[in-house]
Amino acid sequence: MGEQSNRRQYLWLLFLGTVLLCVLLNRLVLGHMPHGWDEVSYHFQGQVFADGRVWAPGSPHIECFWNANVVNRIDKRFSKYPPGWPLLLAPAMALRAPELANACLTGLTVILLWHLARRWWGEREAWITAALALLSPFFTFMGSNFLSHMPCAALLLSGLWAMIRSLEAPSARTGWLWALAAGACIAWAGLIRPYSAILGLAGNVWIAAWMQGLQVRPWLRLGLGSVPPALAALAILLGFNAATTGHPLLMGYTQYSPDLNFLGVTGVHRESILHNVAANVPQIARGLSRHIWGTPWLDLLPLLLLPLIRPCERTSWALTGAAALFCLAHSLYYYFDFYYGPRLVFETMPWILLGSGRTIALLPWPSRRLRVAVIAGVAGVLALGPVRLYALLCDYYATNYCGQGTALRDVVRQRGLSSAVVFLRAGPEANFAYATLSPLNAVELTESEVLYARFVPESVGDVMRLMPGREAWILDVTYEPIPGFSEYADRFRLTRAIWQPVSSDPEEWGGSFQNGG
Repeated sequence: MGEQSNRRQYLWLLFLGTVLLCVLLNRLVLGHMPHGWDEVSYHFQGQVFADGRVWAPGSPHIECFWNANVVNRIDKRFSKYPPGWPLLLAPAMALRAPELANACLTGLTVILLWHLARRWWGEREAWITAALALLSPFFTFMGSNFLSHMPCAALLLSGLWAMIRSLEAPSARTGWLWALAAGACIAWAGLIRPYSAILGLAGNVWIAAWMQGLQVRPWLRLGLGSVPPALAALAILLGFNAATTGHPLLMGYTQYSPDLNFLGVTGVHRESILHNVAANVPQIARGLSRHIWGTPWLDLLPLLLLPLIRPCERTSWALTGAAALFCLAHSLYYYFDFYYGPRLVFETMPWILLGSGRTIALLPWPSRRLRVAVIAGVAGVLALGPVRLYALLCDYYATNYCGQGTALRDVVRQRGLSSAVVFLRAGPEANFAYATLSPLNAVELTESEVLYARFVPESVGDVMRLMPGREAWILDVTYEPIPGFSEYADRFRLTRAIWQPVSSDPEEWGGSFQNGG
């Protein structure tokens, strides 16, 4: 009893430590704000849900409030993405601590990794797997931002846990309850990232089949029990689509990018699945081999060695196969991005961590006298990769979307405005710059204490009439691009920020500002 109590305390410490680490990374490195366009879109929809709405009111001058990855219409504004992640984000938004949503899901993921490793192998593997998760900058930074990959991975891992509990349940009633839980977790993952959820479901079924066998009755119970939550999730998606786009089968993604499909846009992206695979598979392999712990070409070695070390162990082929199949299937998609790492295959991380933890636990352990010294030495060598990668990523995020966003918010904060309208003029980087300031607006634009708008000369007067009696400023900013990891410019340095008052004379709104001020 005492050992179980101690274990429970250690797990609480592990959970809280993980949450604290992610919160600190969010506040100290990422500036406690969304940065990339996807993050801004999720953050915006979370604000909308927290405000008790499904969509935000639009504006007759929507060109002044246009945001990437948000469907911007005169009558309404809403995220182009499915509602699953913003719905989870909304309670934390209401508490004014949005970073807690992803941080808590990251803590849950680490605890589930511990439980699965202990269930399959033992406590040594459990603690090694948890340590590997916290040592991975890729894992912890994905738990610190506002992207949807960690929530999807957490729900898929929860679904795997529930699937295994259902398949080995001692009674039919318990099996049905776990089946409902499995269906709810995976269905909600489908409300977050549909394609990744389908691949994750396939991986979970693959792993569970290897681990639990293919007895008909438990699998039939699991399948039937998953149907009600799947139908409920489908109803939520159809209802969200109907409320936003006006048709239950029309998603915001399609309305935002009508010419975009699985293979991209003809003439812009690759035009066949074979081209996608040929380009993406090497990128995925390189990305994972360098971004998990920062030891190039060694990061994937533990997972790949597992089937060789334990060829007769079911988990060896289950975990390695699931990760490989997920990566191969995602390589069919036209797009790949390294912002925050190889994020489009992040959902494989739980499987990679479990397999790597098992491999390391199987290595020959020295005698008890030498064990402490050897473990300390190996830990020191291994830590060089994560430390270097943490330093590299902190520098990278300090100069890309995150850095320019934090610098711009500091400029606004130092101005100390209240009851004002700020028109942002940022040249080629206007999309990035406005994405930084737009989350500061209220969901109902006219209720914003300080309203941030894009500088569109012919609309300045109209926007000011929406906010009568307020002082108005033009914030003219210039960025210097810095070479980065990506093929497109995503690193900037803020080099100039000039405040210019807007005259209260309506004639000047269409006069001197008509041609850019």
